[in-house]
Amino acid sequence: RHNIIMMSEDNLEDPSSNRMLESLKQSFDIKIDTLSRQFEGLNDEMSTLKTNVEHGAKMRSLEWAIDNVTKYGGFKYRHAKVEPNTIYESPEFVRSVLIWFRKGQGTFIDEHIYISDRRWEYPSEVEKEAFRNTLSEQIFQLTGQEPRIVKKDNGRFAIHYS
Repeated sequence: RHNIIMMSEDNLEDPSSNRMLESLKQSFDIKIDTLSRQFEGLNDEMSTLKTNVEHGAKMRSLEWAIDNVTKYGGFKYRHAKVEPNTIYESPEFVRSVLIWFRKGQGTFIDEHIYISDRRWEYPSEVEKEAFRNTLSEQIFQLTGQEPRIVKKDNGRFAIHYS
């Protein structure tokens, strides 16, 4: 319940009127301050809710990708040091990268992995880059999110979920 006080211009000089106006001003200031804090709290809660929803969507996307990695696409690659005569299929490697993403981490990309029709002891940078690009595209196809591939200070490449 609010009381509305009517005053004439003559009453503005009255000390009791000034006290009453000052009291009303303080009351309004306190209420505005309280509302402002509540609004800030609401903004914080909305931000937290948005973050939680985004994280949940990211996890669902990664879970779906892990479950369906063998059903959608795939590519062949070679490893220069581990069984160099073998041509590997990508699903297990892609799944392992997706599991790292689900843990909230990136992972290094082995520098001996490459894509080529020929076996090389020392694959070219172009062949290693072809593997990184194809891996990135496969993950994008599965998750709808293009991962980031970053060259670290030590020269190794790492892949991260954006």
